[in-house]
Amino acid sequence: MLKHLHMEVLSAPPLPRLCNLTAREGSTIKRVGVTVEKPWLDNKPYKSCVPAGEYELVEHQSPSKNKWCGGRVLVLKNLLWGVGVFPGEALRNMCQMHSANFPIELEGCIGPGLAFHSEKWGVVSSRKACKLIFNYFDKGFNRLVIE
Repeated sequence: MLKHLHMEVLSAPPLPRLCNLTAREGSTIKRVGVTVEKPWLDNKPYKSCVPAGEYELVEHQSPSKNKWCGGRVLVLKNLLWGVGVFPGEALRNMCQMHSANFPIELEGCIGPGLAFHSEKWGVVSSRKACKLIFNYFDKGFNRLVIE
């Protein structure tokens, strides 16, 4: 895989999932930021973090996220892991990467940030991180690996 975003998991259940986020192209690795998710809860829709694995990133317009990044979100897709884009396609649908600073703001999605919050389980500068991630996505970084 030449171009992809990579989430390196730093925490373990039952804690919220915290990851380092990098962009990788060949042997070049650039720090993008960090991410936060809800804890692992057996892949329960709207409750659990996303399973580790490789995903296609699909752009989607979200009316509920219109005030952040113009409604642009990235949706994860890997049907083998039960994660799809459209209703009825898989166990979980619309697992998004969107602006959010704390796990309570997420429903089975990923919240990116530029750094971890210093006092709570979460991230800071999520909107700026989303814009940075879309810069990479627009340059062909349309895969995400979580490990």
